[in-house]
Amino acid sequence: MFHEDGTFNFHNEIMTLAEEFCQEWVQRRGPFKNRLESALVLNFALCTIKHDLEEILDQLEWQPVFKGVSPREVYERGGYGHEPPKGLSDRDVIELVEKSLRRIRRN
Repeated sequence: MFHEDGTFNFHNEIMTLAEEFCQEWVQRRGPFKNRLESALVLNFALCTIKHDLEEILDQLEWQPVFKGVSPREVYERGGYGHEPPKGLSDRDVIELVEKSLRRIRRN
C-alpha cells in the first residue's frame, strides 16, 4: 500500500480481490473461453468494486461526525493542507491488469 516515496494506493489489493473473484468464477462456471471473456469478467469485478465503494462513500457523506463538511470535497480539493495521494502510472495499471489476466488463465 505504502511506497518508499511516501505515496500510497490500493491497486495491488484491489487487483488481488478482483483476481479472487475471477478464480471463483472459473471454479463455478468453468474456464474462460478466451482472453476477451476473462478480461470482461475482470472488468465486471472491478466495476462492481467501484460501485460498492461509491455506495459506501455515499453513506459516509452524511454521517454526523463530519458536521456538514463533505469528506469528498475535502479529498478532491486536497483540503487542510493535504493533496490526494498519487497513484500508479497508467503503464503500471496496465501491467497489473495483464499480470492478473495471466494468473487467472493459469488457474
